[in-house]
Amino acid sequence: MPLPETSGTSTVPTFRLATNALCATAFHRPGGRLVVCCLGAVDSTSAAALGVFLQELCGPSRSVVLDLSGVDHLGTAGIEALVAVRRGGARFRFRRGRTRAVHRALAGSGALTVLEDG
Repeated sequence: MPLPETSGTSTVPTFRLATNALCATAFHRPGGRLVVCCLGAVDSTSAAALGVFLQELCGPSRSVVLDLSGVDHLGTAGIEALVAVRRGGARFRFRRGRTRAVHRALAGSGALTVLEDG
């Protein structure tokens, strides 16, 4: 499990993932909603790490807000990792502002309908 970090006087745990291609930060908003923000590329070099990161944070039937607005490339491996986490029971909501490249990859692969929850 990623180790919680706190900054300053904040008591809100923040979880971080960093690979050569991708940085991801997860935090809980007031009310307990988990938000995961990604920056970089979700491809064959980072997808497995992101999948494990999300699975460890989400668990079954956990609702997660995914902010992919900082993702400049979403490859097949990234889509497969997101679908695997979704099939494991996580429920995704996408934060507005995802890039055209991300939307095109999700919609073109048909994964958007599998991933979006409501």
